[in-house]
Amino acid sequence: MNQTIEGTKYVNPIFSEATISSSVKKLMVRYDAFTEMFEFFDPNDSKKDTFLINKSEQNKVITLLNSNKKYSLENFMNKDWSVHSTYFVEVKVTDLFSLYKKEKIVFTPEKPAENSMKRSFPAKYIRVDDEYFIKKTSDEYLVKFPDSKKELIKMFPDKKEKIETYFKNNKNGFKTDADYISIIDLLTS
Repeated sequence: MNQTIEGTKYVNPIFSEATISSSVKKLMVRYDAFTEMFEFFDPNDSKKDTFLINKSEQNKVITLLNSNKKYSLENFMNKDWSVHSTYFVEVKVTDLFSLYKKEKIVFTPEKPAENSMKRSFPAKYIRVDDEYFIKKTSDEYLVKFPDSKKELIKMFPDKKEKIETYFKNNKNGFKTDADYISIIDLLTS
């Protein structure tokens, strides 16, 4: 790993105790949001070698024990209609919908100075805003949560009046987990 890269590719660079749906052991894990992979080691192994967790159905749920944060391996559909699989944080699960967020870190390459009058910029990992996804219980894939009231109404036309009333009374829009949760509560009511 290049030591001149600023930032970290981990949501939390410290390993946390966790359970994995395929194992009865408690393992130490951390999530690499740049590569969308979990690293782990067995705390009872004297070598403490670090491995990657296979993205497979048997490793579907990873629960961090200190925060009870639950990552779930889910299929999602991109804007180009291609299907991908990665880990999402469970935000809220109801009988009708599940709300997830995708934690994101991007890499910005080094930008050397073009001349002595300009400054250079180091390579770095940057934590960017999380993306939210929604899944109807009957659906196979997650889809990106709409970015606007208009898109939300298009996705849920039968809830148009409730959505319009919500946004009339709540000017905050889509910013925090609580905002998204309140919209899920609205859709399930």
